Formats: sequence, C-alpha cells, structure tokens
Amino acid sequence: MAKVFRLFEDTPMTHWQARGTDYSSVVIDKIISPDGDQSSALPTSIPSPFARLDLFHSAFKHFNDLKNKLDGYTHHHKLVSDCLDLLELLYNKDSINGELTIKVWDKQRDLVKLVESSYSRHQLLGRTLDLFLKQDDQAFNFDKLNRIYIFYFNHKIIGATSPKTLVFTSANDLGFAQVTLHDRKLFTEPASLKNRDEDFILYLMAFFKENPSLNQYMSTFHNYVKRNIKEKMDTDSVFMTAVNTLDAQFLENKTTIDGNDYLVEVFNVPFRTKSVKNTHERIGRESQFLIHASKTVQGLLPMVLATNGNLGMLDYLYQGVKWDVNTKVQHPTDQILDIRILPGKDIKYPFLTVDDFLESEIYEIPYEVNKESFFDGNFINDSDQQGVGYLLPLKSTFFTYFSEKDLIECSFSGKKMIEIIKKKSSVNVKLRIPIDGGRHVVELEKKYDTMDLNSQKGRIIPCAKYFQLFPIQKATVNPNYYVQVIDEGLNDYSHAFQLAFDGMPAAARSMKAKRDSRNGSFYNTYYFRCRQHFNAIHFQEEGSSCRNYLIPLWRDERHIGGAFTFALDFGTSNTHVEYAVNGSVPSPLDLPFDKNGFATSFNKLDTDISSLNEIQNHKDLEFIAENVSKGSNYNFPIRTVLFDYNNFNPANYQSILDYNIGFTYEKTSLPTFNNVTPRTNLKWVNGIENLEGEAWVHSFLEQLFVMCKTKVLVERGDLSKTRFTWTYPLSYGQYKINLIAGLIEQLVAIHFGQGIEIIKLSESIAPFYSIASTGKILGTTNTILSLDIGGGTIDSVVYQNRKVINISSVLFGANYLYSAGYATDFRSNGFYKLGTKFFSGLSSVKGYHNLHEIEATIQQGGKIEDIIAYYFSIDKKKELQDVNNKSFNGFLAMHSNERAVFLFYLAAIIYNSVKAMKIADIPAPSYLTFSGTGSKFLSIIDKTIKKESIVTYATAIINAVYGLHESPDKMRVKVLVPDNPKELTSKGAINVLEEGEEILAELSMNSLDEKFRSYLGDNEGTIISNDNPLNYEDLKGQFNESVFGAYKEFVSLFLQLPGINYKNDFGIDYDLKRKFESILLDKKVAIEFLEAGLAQRLKQISMTDMVSDNLSFHIVRGMLGEMLNKLQEDENW
Repeated sequence: MAKVFRLFEDTPMTHWQARGTDYSSVVIDKIISPDGDQSSALPTSIPSPFARLDLFHSAFKHFNDLKNKLDGYTHHHKLVSDCLDLLELLYNKDSINGELTIKVWDKQRDLVKLVESSYSRHQLLGRTLDLFLKQDDQAFNFDKLNRIYIFYFNHKIIGATSPKTLVFTSANDLGFAQVTLHDRKLFTEPASLKNRDEDFILYLMAFFKENPSLNQYMSTFHNYVKRNIKEKMDTDSVFMTAVNTLDAQFLENKTTIDGNDYLVEVFNVPFRTKSVKNTHERIGRESQFLIHASKTVQGLLPMVLATNGNLGMLDYLYQGVKWDVNTKVQHPTDQILDIRILPGKDIKYPFLTVDDFLESEIYEIPYEVNKESFFDGNFINDSDQQGVGYLLPLKSTFFTYFSEKDLIECSFSGKKMIEIIKKKSSVNVKLRIPIDGGRHVVELEKKYDTMDLNSQKGRIIPCAKYFQLFPIQKATVNPNYYVQVIDEGLNDYSHAFQLAFDGMPAAARSMKAKRDSRNGSFYNTYYFRCRQHFNAIHFQEEGSSCRNYLIPLWRDERHIGGAFTFALDFGTSNTHVEYAVNGSVPSPLDLPFDKNGFATSFNKLDTDISSLNEIQNHKDLEFIAENVSKGSNYNFPIRTVLFDYNNFNPANYQSILDYNIGFTYEKTSLPTFNNVTPRTNLKWVNGIENLEGEAWVHSFLEQLFVMCKTKVLVERGDLSKTRFTWTYPLSYGQYKINLIAGLIEQLVAIHFGQGIEIIKLSESIAPFYSIASTGKILGTTNTILSLDIGGGTIDSVVYQNRKVINISSVLFGANYLYSAGYATDFRSNGFYKLGTKFFSGLSSVKGYHNLHEIEATIQQGGKIEDIIAYYFSIDKKKELQDVNNKSFNGFLAMHSNERAVFLFYLAAIIYNSVKAMKIADIPAPSYLTFSGTGSKFLSIIDKTIKKESIVTYATAIINAVYGLHESPDKMRVKVLVPDNPKELTSKGAINVLEEGEEILAELSMNSLDEKFRSYLGDNEGTIISNDNPLNYEDLKGQFNESVFGAYKEFVSLFLQLPGINYKNDFGIDYDLKRKFESILLDKKVAIEFLEAGLAQRLKQISMTDMVSDNLSFHIVRGMLGEMLNKLQEDENW
C-alpha cells in the first residue's frame, strides 16, 4: 500500500501529481494536529520538496497569535528554536569551535545543469524542481530568489537559507552541531528569541529595521521578532535603552558572510556575522575572568580559568552568562592562545590555566633560600625536613603579565601572590592571579612529588646548586653582573645545565673548578656574565624540559653618597687602590662582608650546609673575595697576581670568568683540580705587548674597576661623578704608558660610562704629596729627595718649593735585591736559603701543613721574587696572630751579618741618586723620603720608628758625595719612612688632585719628560735626558770600563764610609773591607754582571728606547748574590 503524505483531508493521492491549486492559507489552517499542537515530534508528511520551509513558516506563524506562549517544548517551539540556533550559529560563525562551510545552489546555473544532464534521473529532478519553483513562486517568492545557500557544519549538512524564515534546518539529527554559545548548547532544548543573547536579538532587529523590504517577504518571521523584543523590553529596562539607541552603525559593524564567491543573502539582503573582533571586544568589556595584568598586554586580555567552585557569581563570557562551578578546566592541547576554545563553550578566546603559569617540575635545593638576597616564593615548611628550599617553578608566561615586583609584593586579602608549601612528601605551589580589574583572584595550585610526572601533578627534581650574584646593586650606567654557580654533582664531572637572564641565554660562560673534594662530593663551578640589567635568572637542569626561576632582591641605585675618587697604583709586585668621598681623607678600597655587593642563594650562617666552607673557598679563590677589608685576610694593598684557568681565547676571553685576581694567593694552597696558574709580575714580565699578556693585564685591571663600581653602588654614590687617577712608572716610556692609558679609558667607559674624569700621574711624584699632606715636611725651600721603591723599579724625584725639578726611574726595585744575582735556580739563592730556615721554624705551628702546601705551590712557579714575597706575607695571616717568630722581616733583622747585603743595596740607591743630583748642580737633599712596598727592607736594617741608624747612614753618604764630611757645613738629612709605604702612591695621587690646575699641569707627562734626567752610572757623570738622549742600540759595550770605574768608586766608599762604624752602628761582626773587597771589585765578574743585566734588559725594551737605567746597578745586582753566598759559605750553610 502506498504511503500517504499529507496533513489535511483531501482527495487521495498516491504519487507526485498535480493538485490543481496551491496550498493556500485556508488549506494549511485545516491541518489538524493529533496532539493538539502540543507534540514535540515534528510532522513527516512531505507534500512537496519545499514543505519543510513551510513547516518553519507555520511554526513562526503560530506565535503571531499572542495566546501562544513564546517559551515551551512543542514542535513549534522546536522548529523556531532550531531556526534561531542556525541563525545564531551563523552570527557567531568566526568565533565558534568547528568548521562551518557554505555551498551555493544557483537557480539559473544549476537548474539548467540538471535539466540538460545526460543522466535521466538528474533530468527528472531538474524538471521537478523547476515545476515546484514555478508553482510555489508566489507562496515562497521563488521568482525573486536567485540562490539557495546550503550550510555544513563539520562537513555535515545542517540547513539552508529560506525565503520565508531566513533559514531552516535539516530534519536530520543535529547533535553534531550542538555548539555551546553563551549559556546554552544550540540544537538542544528550545529557546525563544527573547531568552537569547542580547547582541543577537539586536542583530535581528537591526536586520529588518535597515532592510524594510524584507517585511513584505517575511512578515511572519518579523512579527515574531517584534513580539520577542516587546516582551523583553517590558521586563528589561537596560535592553530597552539598547533598543532605543540602536542605529545603522550596529549592522554596518558586522561583516558579511562569504559563500563560495557569493555573499550569503536572501532577496539581495546579505546576512551578517559578528567578527571575531566583535566577539572579543564584548568579552573584553563584560567578562569578569579577564586577567588583571600589571604589564601592558598586546592583543586580547586572556581569561584565567581553573576548576574552581568559588567563582560562580562572576560573569564568564558576557554579562549574565555566569561561570559554571562544575566546569572542568583542562590544559588545552593547543599552545596558541588565540585559537583555544573556552571550557564549557565552543567559542574561541584566549585563556590561561595553571599549566600556563606553573612548570611541571620544581627544583629542590639542599638549603633554604636566603631571603635577604633572593625571593623564596614565600616558602612555608610544614614538614619535619629542614635545610631544604625551592626555585620558583614559574613559566615565562607569568612575566608576560606581571613583574617580579608584583610576585614579591602583591597580596590579595592577606594572601601572597605565590606560596610554596613543603609537605611531608610533596610540595604545593599556589599562585593567585588577579582578575576582574583586581577585584577577584583565581587561585591556581599544583602539587609536586617525587613520583613520575602526570597531568595532575608535577615532579620534584633534586638540584644541588649554589648561586652567587655580584653585584646585587642595580646600575643604570652600563650594567655588568656576574653569576657563580657551584654544582655539587653526585657522580659526574660534566653536569650540564642552562642559565638565562630574563630569557636570554647567558652568552659568556666559563668553567673553572673540576674536582673530587675532600668529603667525597663533586664540585663544578661555572661563571656567567651579563652586560645588561635583568630581573630574574632562568635555570634549567640537564635533561629537563622545564625552567625554574631565581629572583634577586635588587638594591636600587641611589645617589645620596656623593662623589668618589679612586686612585690606582698598579705595581709589579703589589697593587693598591685608595678612594675618597667628597674630598675626605683617602682610605684603602674595601668591600667588607656586610657591604660587599654579593648576593648568595644560601645563608652563609646556615650550619646545616655541610659544604659551606668549600663553597666559600671556591668564591674566594675563583671569583671575588667575600670580605676585602682591613680586618680580613684579604685587603689592599694586594699582590699583583692573576689566576689563569688556561681558557685563553684571544677573541673571546672574559675577565673574572677566565681570569680573576688571586686574592687567596700566598694565603691558601692552590688547588690541583682546576688547572689554575698564578700569573705574577704582570707589569714587567708579562707586559702588554702580546695577546695573552694583554689579556692578563686587562682582566686584572677590569676586576679592580668592577670592585670600584660596586663600592660606589653599595655606598649609594653617583657613578657619573666618579673620578679616577692612576700612576705609571717613568721607565715605561710614552708608548707603553699610552697603551695602558687606552686600556684604562676603555674599562672606565665600559663600567662607568662616558665623560668620567681620568688623570694619569707618575708614580714617582705621588708619594711626596701624601707625605706633604701630613705636615711632616716643613719649609718650601728645602731640597727633598723622594725614593719610591717598588718591586721592579725605583723612582727618584727631587723637589724644591713643592715642585719637581728632577725625576728619574731605574729598573732596580726590591725584586732585584731578593733575586740576589742572575742565578735561574731559586734553590741556589741565598735569600731562599734564609727563607727555608725561617719557614722550618714554623713546623710546630698549628696549620703548618697548609702553609707548607702554599709554599710548595708557589715554588712550582720557580720565581724567587714570589717565594720571598710569600715568606714576607706569613706574618699577616690572621690564623697566626698569636704565634711568635712568624715574621720573615724580623727573622732577617736578627741576622746581623746578612745586614751588610741590605746596606749595600741601600747605599747603591742613595749614592747614585745623590750623585745624579750633584752632577746636575742640585743642592744636597735635606729630606729623604721612602715609599713603595720595596722600602720595607729598611726595617730589616733598623727596626726603630725614627730610623736613626738609617738617618746616620744616609747623611754620611750624602756628605761624602757632596764632599761635606769634613766641612763645617756638613748636613744631617731627615729621613721619612711611613708605616704603609705602598699606600703612599695612591693616597698621594688623590691628594695631588687638590693642588690645583697649575700643579697638575706641571705634573703632566710632557712636563715631567722635560725634567727627566737619568745618571748612566759612569765615571764621566753622563746624564741622559731629552736634550742629551742615549739609546740602547748606542751602548755596545763602550761604557763598560767607565761604568766599572764609577762602580769601583762607590764600592770603595761603601766599604769605608766616613763616620760609619758597621759594627757599632749595625751590629756587623766582621770587617766589610776585608771580607768583601776582593769579591766586589773583581772586574771580570763585574763586567760579566753588567753584560748579563743588559742582555736581560734588552729583552724587555726596544733597541731604540732611550736608556733610563743606571748601568752600575746591573753590577750591584750580581754582587748582592756574591756577598750573600760568601756569608753563607763562611757560616757553613
């Protein structure tokens, strides 16, 4: 039996056949519903291909009767709701989760294709469609309709356009299109227009308002819209206002919908859709879950969402669309924010979850974070385990929206922004993110334990790292920071990790220590440099995909401490730096424990850190000493020594990273594990004319400037007002001085910026101004001879009326005294033999083993000057302060017979200096001042404060040279020997700055060059100057005889100095003339010493350099060793 497809009483029909009349409204009204219009099941009688269009039209017409309620569950409600759902889907087309595509059926084009098809069934379909299009052209206005647009959602047909109700839906199950918009899912429970999103209601209103022609085609649909609007306006005054203010701009702001090269339209009126921008703008206005960032956010403000039962009162998408507290928030698989789909909705909008802010791994360190220097994440320890802390398991996303200051300082209703809570076997991290303009917060929480990682929990990663930052003070001018990482690995030597500063990988990295320590654990030390300011250190362990943060508690730069002046005396054996603030009395540079600029991640007083001493040793050895001050083992003056870790790369070496000042040199034994080599005598031996030597000098000086800058920052001084003065030896010559000057200017600019005042002074003249500032030199007409004895050179300056009248510099510093000749094996050196005898006397002292290790390390370098310097340094050790006989200086002073060697050295210096003055017709000096580290040997000759025996000795030499020893006019010189002779140069360099521009001009290099006169040490009294130059290439042995003659004259005077009784005045038990005359006056040996000394000198200079040496000193140097050897032979050493 044939199926009956009709909804009303009429003549039976069993096939597609003509009725003779249209389906008029009278016929349709006769349709009887068996359920009395209360059925929720849709009718299935299909009298024509377009009957479903009429079903939707009839449903809307049903609600034109005011007796029929707009809300309900009948098939009328369902048809209307589905139609509105499709329209709303199209309206939100660009914001939904899913693919909505459109196909176009063009009446003119596609109907002809069917009719003219070679396939008979296509032809039949074409003719049938043509029949009904023509038959129903008045009822459906097909004659005015050119195209039908068919809609697909995720590749399944969902509906099409309609000439009666804008759109209609497929009769198939639409469960695949149940997109969640606002607070409901489409194509589920019926919803009237008035209960839909306000923006969508206004859209339909504007659609008809701005296109009045549609009213005649779709009056039933339009009436439905108007009824809904009226009913909503009656109960919603806000909506009424929106309706009354609706204008044409509302629709113009919406975009048309493209459907395969056609605009989706009905009767040439294009459909509109909210652009993504429209959707986002509305969410941005109305959602209460938008992040309240302290930083400027580019693009959309994302939401912050968490599975949370406390925020159900907040608007989720728009006003009135509340957050469902049962919504599960999973971390989206797509990391791109803009294409994320909001949880519980099918709308694309960026949002953030706990996994966007917190890493899946947290690094556990074996100590509590030092809260004085680094932020500890508001750590709370609710467990019994002590001595544990954590880095911050934050992702960089957090810092896109908030600053480190926010993290540290912000709190919400008394709760900190972040908390790290240690439990018995886990760690909970709570992160509170402000939303809704800061009125509410979303609390994000992640639990970490030691088990394997899963989607709900994070993992605890052991991280035995110790961090130190220098300096902790912010610098607005040319920031420069260093980070030390000590890696206490368990079983490997190459524990790799990544370090970054604000996300930028550390460019400069160096590894120094590599060893198995005494307690069995491994230590690798790494050093990093960052030349720009950063807020946080990013750390990533080897094998981990996660980074954790360490945030320094920076000290801001404040200019309340005034203007600093620094004076640098870079010496061969020792280096000193003084500073003064606002014209105060100069003091040695210091960075004491409480003001050293260091920030450590651990608490240095934490006794639970078993390896704290070793960690401290690493820093002092390889980095910068933690306590540089008068009361510590490390203070200025310091030995001029650089630790070289054999990482030299001429194109990319780094100060402090590859080289650092050897503060621990002579104080602790050098380790064997990190291949460290001490570089001493930087100024002379290494020089600055080869690549690696330049790297040594550059690194040594740069670390000094880093310390000076830190001093200014710690004391809150003004970097821009800093001044520098540095001293140079005249013996360098213009070229070398310019090289160092250029290096210093470069380093000052790097660390202090441009425009910093830098003044260079001769180290020869600076000590005088330090002594003069104390008032110990009276009168302005006196002639003053200033002798600055360093490790390498002796600078001699003559003053009258506080002005320089003569200046010279010779290579005969104290290192040449203690080298005692030209022997290359230090074991044959007489002073070394004295030193070993002195050192053996300490064998019973506690800590001798450590002292011996240091001695052995220094001996490996093979430099006698370093070994002797170590013996002299022992009495400064704090651990030996209660030990007697710890002074090498005192030990030598007790050996009265060896005192003759020191007197010979002193006599040579005074004699030749005074003779040069006499040759230049300069009056005999009434004052003789000594300065420089090398002058400490004077206390071996005379331990008294006033140095009366030296006064007598110097007076005798001066009177003898000037022929006054038998004259009634013979004089008595005043000798000034300061307690801290090395400090005088730097102190004087600061004092001289107060002398005024005139004095500074007179002390300029060019001015001093004019006053440079050097005695050659020959019988003819040759004075070398700019007016009477002599180059090394001109020597060629022609002065040997004359120099020996002058030397012989000096020796004769030394052995029988009028007015001096060596036994009575200096306790020497033997006759000097009898013991030494044949040795000292051996001409053959003397000439050999002269030639050996010149040969060494020519390796250090250019043949075209002007001679600055007193040639007789080359002989004296050799004879010092001969004298000492003779004494030790006679004493059966």
